[in-house]
Amino acid sequence: MSKVLVDYTVKTDAITFKENVLSWIDGTKNIKSGDFCIDVVNTLGKNKTKKTFKGQQLLFVRTCEDYKTCKAIPCVRKCCTDGETYVRGNDTTFCKNYESNIKFQSFPGWKINVNFSKSPAFGVLRGLDCPKFRLDPDSFLDEAHIINASDGSLIIRSTKKTYSNSQYCLENVRSLRSKDQKLFTFVCFDSKVIGNDRIRFKMYPVGLLISCCFYALTLLVYMSIAKLRNLPGKILICLVSNLFSAYMGIALGQLWPTSKENVCFISDI
Repeated sequence: MSKVLVDYTVKTDAITFKENVLSWIDGTKNIKSGDFCIDVVNTLGKNKTKKTFKGQQLLFVRTCEDYKTCKAIPCVRKCCTDGETYVRGNDTTFCKNYESNIKFQSFPGWKINVNFSKSPAFGVLRGLDCPKFRLDPDSFLDEAHIINASDGSLIIRSTKKTYSNSQYCLENVRSLRSKDQKLFTFVCFDSKVIGNDRIRFKMYPVGLLISCCFYALTLLVYMSIAKLRNLPGKILICLVSNLFSAYMGIALGQLWPTSKENVCFISDI
């Protein structure tokens, strides 16, 4: 069973530590020593003094628990594993180790670009292996989304479509050329759509090449018979030549895709 990193924000009077066991006063949780870490929440204001709530300092408790914990608290998912982030390079995106002393940053350390009201207790799942695409609400308004603070699900505002934490993930993306990074949301493609697209992308260029064969035969006939090379025939030759070139370019682009911008630009022309 996979594990989930769980973060709790609690007040000092809500927990006790006795006999090497951290316990919640209300009896909801008991954690043995060595299974958790705890620190003071950094809530410095403008006056550089720590804020308290009714005299109680906030504490940050981190534990590693079973996946079933996500049934009781909201859980979000990190795309990569611990100590990794997405890096863009070599015309693709891949997980790479942090080049710093910070091995893992939980949700509080991420630069959030989605609407998420963080609850006092939430979990962070790690790793998602599926073909996925990135949501870009800054460029496309219909991709604006929120994270449900009750169960950690992702909701697309425009369509109200919901994705569970096994269908989406969050990850910082950093370019190899710069140290700047930003948190993005990635959603898994529908498996049925992927299957249909694979068949379509295999059959589509084959159909184009078959059409090119008949276009080539038509050109050969009109170029070989002088009587057909009248004004209507020349117009047809120009039309078929353009269709042959366009279909051949699209078919080759499907069979041997390239990431070089110059080649793509020439193909579009």
